[in-house]
Amino acid sequence: MLPGRETDTIRVLHVDDEPDFVDMVATFLRREDGRLTVETATSADDALDRLADGAFDCVISDHDMPGRDGIDFLETIREERPDLPFVLYTGKGSEEVASKAISAGVTEYLQKESGTAQYAVLANRITNAVEQYRSKRAVEESQKRLSLFVEQSPFAVVEWDENFEFASVNDKAEDVLGYSEAELVGESWEIIVPESDRDAVGEVVSELLAAGGGYHSINENVRADGERIVCEWHNRVVTDEDGEAVAIFSQFRDITDRRERQRQLELRNRAMD
Repeated sequence: MLPGRETDTIRVLHVDDEPDFVDMVATFLRREDGRLTVETATSADDALDRLADGAFDCVISDHDMPGRDGIDFLETIREERPDLPFVLYTGKGSEEVASKAISAGVTEYLQKESGTAQYAVLANRITNAVEQYRSKRAVEESQKRLSLFVEQSPFAVVEWDENFEFASVNDKAEDVLGYSEAELVGESWEIIVPESDRDAVGEVVSELLAAGGGYHSINENVRADGERIVCEWHNRVVTDEDGEAVAIFSQFRDITDRRERQRQLELRNRAMD
């Protein structure tokens, strides 16, 4: 049994019309994994009330229950919680039931067996499903935060896909580059880089994708109308806890006027010398 850690608690709702059975399953699941907290219901309608009142990480349900069977129960849950882990744990094993469960969006399908070994399998299915669900939610939340950052940033921002093609741009980036987002999405970075700078920028792209982290660069860019501008870029790969790339984005600004002022100042200083 794994030691329970409060931050990793997995709250499970087990639904079965046999009270003694759900109590027994709850006991064995807690023995298998200390993170599992199991609450029980003896009908689908009772379970729906419990789901409305409390936050659960996973539902285990029998199939043959009076009033509303496991498939009907699953379909009802999927209307509100399309991704909630749902394990159909039933003594009625048939291809028909399995096919209906898959069509309804079941996460796992497991047939009841005799003996206690089945509870280790059930606990493993639950924890795997919940961990995948939580990871997916974490990525989605990260992407939402990144999208808000892109939309609200005072700088020009580009989000790239894994091939370093445009995935999205904010309004400021449209202003700087002269392209609409629709014109850029799906295009390579090369569309905004003159041929004279493509080798240097290509090296930045390769190093960024290989090493991750951040990269600062200054290079010429080409607007939609053909005008050449100089931009300062801050590029970063965003990774998850496992080091996998979640998003690639760049903040940049047009420094053409600043560079021209610097050039004029240098020319005046040389003339004075």
